Amino acid sequence: MKNHYHHLSTTDRVTLMLMMRQGASLRAVARELKCSPSTLSRELHLELATAHLRTIIILRC
Repeated sequence: MKNHYHHLSTTDRVTLMLMMRQGASLRAVARELKCSPSTLSRELHLELATAHLRTIIILRC
């Protein structure tokens, strides 16, 4: 069985970050964006990994 992953739009990512900063749960944000909480979890992990990688690259230059 193939996994289906819904990519978020830029607007959805901004909504995710703003709601999380306001203390909303992943489930609450998922209801607002009409997507799965696991989609948001993956998105947050990807964002953290990307930010970490950017920091490493900047420090090495």
